[in-house]
Order: sequence, then structure tokens, then C-alpha cells
Amino acid sequence: MTKAVMAFFSIEHGKVAYWADFGIYATAIAISTIALSKFSPRAQWPSLAALVLLGAAAWTLIEYAVHRFVLHGLEPFQSWHMEHHERPTALMGTPTLLSTSLIASLIFLPALLAVGFWRASALTLGMTAGYLAYALVHHATHHWRSRGPWMTRRKRWHARHHHLAACYGVSSSFWDRVFGSTGERSPRASINARTITRIDADVPTLRLVPPAGQGRELQQRTASSARRIERVRALSDRNHPAAMLGQGRPAILQDQRQPGAD
Repeated sequence: MTKAVMAFFSIEHGKVAYWADFGIYATAIAISTIALSKFSPRAQWPSLAALVLLGAAAWTLIEYAVHRFVLHGLEPFQSWHMEHHERPTALMGTPTLLSTSLIASLIFLPALLAVGFWRASALTLGMTAGYLAYALVHHATHHWRSRGPWMTRRKRWHARHHHLAACYGVSSSFWDRVFGSTGERSPRASINARTITRIDADVPTLRLVPPAGQGRELQQRTASSARRIERVRALSDRNHPAAMLGQGRPAILQDQRQPGAD
């Protein structure tokens, strides 16, 4: 019984449980949207729409705060989260029962008491949509290839987070810039061309890019590092984070599609 309960609250999931979380939230969002549009008082529609947008925007701040101060500062959550940092391509995430319980108890119920059912439902819908967007973006940074400049920026931003005490926003970098946690002043923020981070399955289409103005010697070291990475990749499991060259600082990662890769 204890093992079953612990498995239910495990942060690592099988494929079915992992993807079921996305399906459950997508279904809940669809049902809530239909219910609000069909049954809520028409006179409240403008305010309800505003609350949905407010909830989605507020989620980005919650995402940042939880990631920075809970997942990177409060036990036992910090230890659990470090599992993800050590194995970034493993199928890990907040258990669905836990996340839905937190949304219901910390968002919907207080809002229900404060502003009534329909407004609480609209605010919760926005928050839930923000949470689902965050989960999809986070999954994409580790498992999907970049297919546009926005996703490339998000992948690069999250790569920095995995090696700096910075860049806590996943779906947005706004709050990192507001609170000065971009890592730009960190001594580890400068790029070392001899290191590369193997954070996701997109690595075969990524290469090291030397910082501008560093000269031909640095470019030659970059090319040498790229060859070493190819040898490591040939000997290692594709999705294993131990296939990491170097110990400390991250490299700038740039999306570079190979001909015919798609």
C-alpha cells in the first residue's frame, strides 16, 4: 500500500502517466472554456475574459517564484528537483493529483470565497492554461527540436538555467529580468568553448558558437571541442546526461539543422 501511494506521488512517470497529465489539463481547460461560454452570465463576459488573461499572466510569476524559491531553495522539493537536473530527459513532472490539489486549494477556493463562482472559475482557467503552457514548453526544451526563433530562445535560456543559479522562468524570461536573475553578472556566465551541456535530445543539431571577438584561437578550440563531443556521443547513450564534456560552465548552444534532418 505504501509503495503504491509513493508511486502515485513519484515525480518520475511512465509514458502513459506522463502524457496523461497533459491530456487531463487540456481536457479540463476545454471543459472550463465551454462551461464559461455557455452558462456564465453574458453581462460578466468582459470581466471573465479579463480574469482569464490575468490568471495566465499571474501564472508566469508563480512559475518563477516556485521554481526559484521552492524547487531551488526548500527541501524536500529541492532534492526532488535535482533529480531532473541530473537526468534532464527523464519523464519527470509534478504528479497530477498534487498539482490539481494545489490549484484547487490555493487558487480556486480562495477566489471562490472572494469573488464568486464564475470569476473564480475564469481566474483558475487562466492559471491552468498558464500551467499547461509551462509544462509543454519545459517538455519541448528537453525533448523537441527547435522550429522557430522563440523556441530556440527558450531552449537556450533553459540550458543556462541547468548550469547557472539563474534563468528560473521557463515559459518567459520576464521575471528573471525584473528580479535580476538572468545570470549575466555571474562569473560562470561567460562561455567556455571547451564545454558543452548535453541537456536534451536536440544536441545532435546543436553546435558550439564562440563569443564574438574572441579570435581565431578560440574558434579553433571550439572546433576541437565539437570533434570531442562527436566521439563522446558515439560512445554514450543518446539521452544520458553523463555524456557531458567538461565540468562547469555552459556553452552557448545554437540550433543548426543538418541537411535532410527533417
